[in-house]
Amino acid sequence: MSNERPPWMGVLEALHESERRLGLALDSARMGMWEWDVRSNQSVWNAKEYELLGLPVGEGQVPTDAFFRCIHPEDLTALKESLAAVLRDGSDWSSKYRIIHPGGEVRWLAGAGRVFRDDAGAPQRMLGVNYDITARKQTEAALRDSRAKLAAALASMTDAVSISDVDGRLVEFNHAFATFHRFGSKEECKPTLAEYPALI
Repeated sequence: MSNERPPWMGVLEALHESERRLGLALDSARMGMWEWDVRSNQSVWNAKEYELLGLPVGEGQVPTDAFFRCIHPEDLTALKESLAAVLRDGSDWSSKYRIIHPGGEVRWLAGAGRVFRDDAGAPQRMLGVNYDITARKQTEAALRDSRAKLAAALASMTDAVSISDVDGRLVEFNHAFATFHRFGSKEECKPTLAEYPALI
């Protein structure tokens, strides 16, 4: 009896190692991974995907509608339309949307995916990832709020006020600054302090 290993054993081991490395990469990136069987409308999720959606980890296939039930009602139509367009046109999918955890917490996710088709060109399955961007969205919202407050404060001042970065580029200034330098509007103002020799 031969002790020689069949050639397919090496291929199988390489496949398992590849899957293990992919799992490690997704875990370290905190990404949920999903595969959607378009024909049966069933999906398979990794453990992180369940966690992102706020659901207990399950096994095997789940109805794809279970994912849609997690989507914020205000984002559901746009999300479904973006997926339908990808299935129809064949482009890669990318979207940002809100989900609602069973406890009521609202989180932001970003998703990306790719469609795989049969020989006739019909969509068979879609493979993709999701990741949480809630912190980024909160930072963006806080930044917008700060800018709005700064703009309101500057607008209320009658003195000419400007803020520049270390390179002398104007970051913000008020209307009084524009009129002081004999510009009709803020849009007409020069973008750098070097263009205001009187200031320097």
